[in-house]
Amino acid sequence: MKKRVLLSAFLIAALSLAGCGSSEEQETSAAAETAAAETEASETEAEEEAEAEGSDSEGEKKFIVGMDGATVGYSMLNDEGELEGFEVDVWKEIAERNGYEVEFLQMPFSSLFELVDDGRITTIANLVNPTPERKELYNFSDSYIYEHYVLMSSPDKNVSSLKDLDGMSIGVIVGSANEGIIQTLEEQEGIHLERVNFDDTAINDVVMGKVDLSIQGEGSAAEAVKNIGEDKIKVLIGLGQYSESGYPFAKTEEGDKNREIANETLKEMREDGTLAEISNKWFGVDMTKIPE
Repeated sequence: MKKRVLLSAFLIAALSLAGCGSSEEQETSAAAETAAAETEASETEAEEEAEAEGSDSEGEKKFIVGMDGATVGYSMLNDEGELEGFEVDVWKEIAERNGYEVEFLQMPFSSLFELVDDGRITTIANLVNPTPERKELYNFSDSYIYEHYVLMSSPDKNVSSLKDLDGMSIGVIVGSANEGIIQTLEEQEGIHLERVNFDDTAINDVVMGKVDLSIQGEGSAAEAVKNIGEDKIKVLIGLGQYSESGYPFAKTEEGDKNREIANETLKEMREDGTLAEISNKWFGVDMTKIPE
């Protein structure tokens, strides 16, 4: 009898322990499932946030435009240290019409192209001539301005012809279209000009007597005489050549997109008179049409 009681007690205890084990396993399993669900939810939330951030980044509408801040009438620093000029107004208008923000970055002209190459800026607004060499590296917008070239000097210099320029010094921006203009001038007239490289503006160098000559477009020249004074600088002689300028863009999908936006907006601005209005504001003449 005692054995049966002991056996029964043993069986009850065993069954009780088995029941406890099953309960713990269920609780452990449930906890694991809950943790897994929470982890999955957390990962999903993180993915959604990343996607949202990516969408915001991809959807950011901003132009970053490089310029030297030293091209009279086009990009200059005012008394408050802010960039202003024809190029600034044009890109503010392009940005506004397309719902973009625009940021202007001032750098020496010779440094701007590498910033286009690595995507740090959208384009260069600095009277960039679309030469064959540059077209191999960049896709250019349609030309938006045309300027006759002139030479500027101090008021005491006088010449009767281009041949009289022989032996004079002239300021040149490294990598600019001016280098080609000077070479053409030398070959056509059989003269030699002493080149002096600079990264600021040759107009200042003329005023300070560092160089004899500075190549400028007629608009920049007129603005320089007005701002600096006829007693310090003048237009010496015209070169009988004119330049056209476009905006260079990287040969990438993003660059092609921005180039298309620029072209469409420049066309609108030309047709509604805004481009001419900006030119007249800064130069007193419309230089947005091909010279006749």
